[in-house]
Amino acid sequence: GRGIAAGDLVRIWDYGYTTRDGSSGLGLSFVRQVVTANGGTVGVESRPDCGTTVTVTLPGCPHPAPDHTKGENA
Repeated sequence: GRGIAAGDLVRIWDYGYTTRDGSSGLGLSFVRQVVTANGGTVGVESRPDCGTTVTVTLPGCPHPAPDHTKGENA
């Protein structure tokens, strides 16, 4: 993309905010709501005329320890 101007960057999380015709402006607002509800974070870095990077970080789910008490000889 073309990047996000500094004046627009502060509003990208606002529900319904858009700079494009035909867009609902729900995307990043919805992403942030879902990610934070699941204990994660969303960050954004943007430079006009260079592009934008949106980073989503979610907590990991630990794998359960194997149950060695169950097996063919148990």
